[in-house]
Amino acid sequence: MKSSKYFDKAITVITSVVAIMLVIYMIVLVTVNAISFTYVLVDLFKDIVSGKQVAMPDFTALSVDFLHGIAIFIILIKAYKVLVSYATHHHVSIRYIAEIAIIAGILEILFNTSSYSWEVLAVMSFLSVSTLAIYVWKYPVFEKIDSAG
Repeated sequence: MKSSKYFDKAITVITSVVAIMLVIYMIVLVTVNAISFTYVLVDLFKDIVSGKQVAMPDFTALSVDFLHGIAIFIILIKAYKVLVSYATHHHVSIRYIAEIAIIAGILEILFNTSSYSWEVLAVMSFLSVSTLAIYVWKYPVFEKIDSAG
């Protein structure tokens, strides 16, 4: 029993370190996206002030990258909640895991389609939709499990 107590503490420390690293990564991700967006706006402003003919940046690609960054940030927040839940209660919320499974699959389908074959995209679609269906269908059960843990 004594070794189990030390093992639990070691896992809690590792989980806490990973949670801190995840927070640092999220801060860096937001900062890098903000800086790159600022550079685009500053370059556009410089062209307007200098009287150069303005070549409009590709806002479609910029919008997709921005939305992709937001979606990844949401997944990272969910992952952070899982880590904090485990570190504090030694229990992982099944709702958070299901939400990550749904969001991550849809994220890859929406923003990274060209990286996968149609078979892999079909599997990701099936897994995301089936996880969503189970999540909606069994939500009260998930609530009960989470409140018991």
